[in-house]
Order: sequence, then structure tokens, then C-alpha cells
Amino acid sequence: MSKYPMVKLGDVCIVERGGSPRPIDKYMTKNPHGINWIKIGDAPIDSMYITKAAEKIIPEGVSKSRKVKKGDFILSNSMSFGRPYILDIDGCIHDGWLLIRDANGVFEKQFLYYYLSSETVHAKLKQMAVGGVVNNLNSNKVRSLMIPVLRKEEQVKICEKLNKITTIIQYRKQQLIKLDELAKSRFIEMFGDVILNDKNWETKKIKDIAPSKNYDGAFDENVWLLNLDMVESHTGEIINYTYVQKSSIGSSICSFNEEYILYSKLRPYLNKVVIPDKKGFATSELVPLKPIKSLNRVFLAYLLRSDSFVKFISTKVAGAKMPRVSMNDFRNFECLLPPIELQIQFSNIVEQLDKSKFRIKKSLKKLELTYKALLQEYFG
Repeated sequence: MSKYPMVKLGDVCIVERGGSPRPIDKYMTKNPHGINWIKIGDAPIDSMYITKAAEKIIPEGVSKSRKVKKGDFILSNSMSFGRPYILDIDGCIHDGWLLIRDANGVFEKQFLYYYLSSETVHAKLKQMAVGGVVNNLNSNKVRSLMIPVLRKEEQVKICEKLNKITTIIQYRKQQLIKLDELAKSRFIEMFGDVILNDKNWETKKIKDIAPSKNYDGAFDENVWLLNLDMVESHTGEIINYTYVQKSSIGSSICSFNEEYILYSKLRPYLNKVVIPDKKGFATSELVPLKPIKSLNRVFLAYLLRSDSFVKFISTKVAGAKMPRVSMNDFRNFECLLPPIELQIQFSNIVEQLDKSKFRIKKSLKKLELTYKALLQEYFG
């Protein structure tokens, strides 16, 4: 039971669904003075504010949509539903959003944001959602969401505590991003552009220096199974493995060990290149590559993950439903082969950066647990 008085959200705030003028193409404009057309893609990850919109509509589209203004809340009501944002711009929203307007100033902006983004509320919104594959939030149900009403002074105190810890969390995440960027910049500094080969390194076809073949060693009965959803974008780090029975592994599954890398051949996941730390199995969208002795696997992973290679190999993609790289083009790509000593030097740099990332992630995990505990204390 909440220690604060509870009211229905709809009793203190306006809750309305967005709308879309149709056909939408008829209402789009390149005029910089057009009305901001706020879409899910405009919502930055890990931010409570939406500060800009990529597209605009003509004034005639406003009456067929839902006009919103700076300071309003919008809540995603489909796909990644239940995510709140505070608007820092005026504009219009389509029916993938719900408007929440605190017209009477009952809440501090950040207090309402923290409440709506808590796991407690997200679980309630998930129960309210209707639909099959895609969840949708009904505005009437969201109006019935119970919300605590505190004195403004109490709301401010809660926000100050949560702001303090979220600021540190964001700083830690920025540190991780900078370390990843440092690894990429060191790669370019040492080896140049992998497509232009501006340092004139020796090259050999990937099929000759990193053949695609399965690991043929022994496995225990219980094995690790990896798929693309378990791989973080850009870094290729494994978020988690699934533990399965070896007897359940199908014929389309590939096998690997600690000498391999795993290359994602599906677009838009071409930068999900994995450096596994244990042996296991992977689903068919991941290709096992075993580098020869003169090719360091960390070097190869960063080469395949580099912006220039991803851009190049994206032109070799075919298929409508599941676009994927032509493996013939991939295997015949002329891959840089710098001296192995230089490759190992780069691998050692990455190893040191990974140690720093490990310490930061450990700190970040503690901070996020503390943040969740505070949300539970205030809103659970």
C-alpha cells in the first residue's frame, strides 16, 4: 500500500491519444517553419526529454493530429510501449503516442517522469496493454492508472535524490562510450581505412585467412546457445547466453570455441561481431570464422565492425524479408593483413580498455540497483 494519497491519473491530468493525418505523405513538408511531427525515432535513448523532431507537417495536418506543447508528457503506446518523455518542443503526435498534460500543475515535471518510468508503473501498463504481437495502451485505461499525490516540497526532494544518481549513471555510460570510441580511433590510427588500405598493408581473401567452419571439438551435454538478440550493437559484447541441452541443437546451428569470432550477416546487425569467451553454439544468422595464426581475432573483429567495412559490405546485401550479406562477396573480400606483432599490440590495447570497462560496468550495475531500489521505495 502506498504511503501517499492516490488518485486516478485521469482525475488530475488530461490523457489523450495522438492522431495521424492520412495519407501522411500528403501532409509532410520540408519547410523549416512547418509543425514538428514527433515520432518514436525522435526519442533519444536514456533521456527524459525530446528536444527535436526530424520531420514536419503542414498546418493543415494539425486538426487531424494531436497538438502538443513544450512541457507536456507523451507516452509511447505501441511497440516499445510505456516509455514516458517530457517534451522540450511544440508539435503534433501520431497515434503511437499518448498525451499526458498536467494542466493544473499538480506535479513537478521530473517527479511525474520518474513515477511513469518506474518498474511498478511499467508492469501495470503492460497489464493494461491490449493486442497480439504489438501491445497498445488504451487512453481510458491509462486514465485509470493510480498515481501518488505529494506536496510539491516532497516531490522536489525525491527528484533531487533521483537526479543525483541518474547524473552519475549517465556519466558512467558516457565513460563506456568514450572507451569504445577510443578503441575505434586507435584501430584507425594504427591500420587506416580498411577499404582504401591507405597504409598499403598486405591483403588476403577472408576465406583464406579466416575460413568459415564449425568447431569440431567435444561438448558437454549442457551447452551455451547464442543468438543475435543476445549481442549488444556496436561493441559486439555478449549480453547473455542461453543454456540448453545438446540434444536440442538443430542442424542449422553453428559451433565455435574461444579461437573463433562470430560474424553477423543480417542487416541491420552487420556490426554485431562477437569475440566469444567460451565454446558453444550459435544460430544460423551468425557465421563462425576461425582466423589463421597470422590473423589476430580481436583485430579481425574490429576490422569487420569498423564503419568503413560495414558501409562497404552493406552494398553487398540482398533479400527482401531478411536482407543478408552475400557470403560469396564476404569470403572474397581482400582483408588487411598487417604484421601480427602490430595486431597483437592493438589486441593488448583493447584488453586494457576492456579492464577499464569492466570496472565501470561493475560500478554502473551497483548504481542502477540503487536507482531501482529508490524507485521501489518511493513508488513500489
